[in-house]
Amino acid sequence: MINIENLVNQYLEKDNKKQKEEHSTYSGLISASSLGQCYRRIFYTIHKTEQSNPPDERALRVFSCGNLFHKFLQDIVSTDNRIPERVYKDDVVSVRIDLEAEDAVYEFKSMHSKGFWYMDAEIKNGKTIQEFKIEHCLQVGLGAMCFKKENACLVYISKDDLCIKQFNLKTKDLEPLVTKEVDAIKKVLSVGVLPPPEPRLYGKDKKGNPKECEYCAFKDRCMTEREV
Repeated sequence: MINIENLVNQYLEKDNKKQKEEHSTYSGLISASSLGQCYRRIFYTIHKTEQSNPPDERALRVFSCGNLFHKFLQDIVSTDNRIPERVYKDDVVSVRIDLEAEDAVYEFKSMHSKGFWYMDAEIKNGKTIQEFKIEHCLQVGLGAMCFKKENACLVYISKDDLCIKQFNLKTKDLEPLVTKEVDAIKKVLSVGVLPPPEPRLYGKDKKGNPKECEYCAFKDRCMTEREV
């Protein structure tokens, strides 16, 4: 009998290796998806530093699920006037948006249904999407700026039951945040040396440790270079 799980894992590992090879050349561009992250993490990523903590089999499956849900939404909403998978590059940034419409860009994010509960709790406590999902706002905001759209839309879809929550944002409200973030990253890169670690996402766990470090593909390398 065949082992289906092994075949899936082998396929994802092969696909991940192929993608890494295709993006192995240093571009020096700031990726929209990295906005809001630790500056050292961004530095490592832009310089194509070897990952000390590459994604394991489970992480690759999670990434693949996200791609499947992205494709699911794109297939449903795409028309001649709504174009999926648009890419923009200049001499500073690299941006990929999930959907371009006449007056807006859209960024799709998949999550478990529990994530919706947390978002509702944050909103109930008076917080805005810019406060508890700043990295997503920066990403879609940069996309809207690059494609010159008035609106930037974040669309969250549940992996469990296909529930959807959409946040329609104005590009003019996000532009100051995006500009400040990109300028800060440019300043870090212009120095040309490894910046100190500065986790900025997801807060801290019960022990006071930055949660972003747990998701970082350079965690062990960073710890050994902590004093740099």
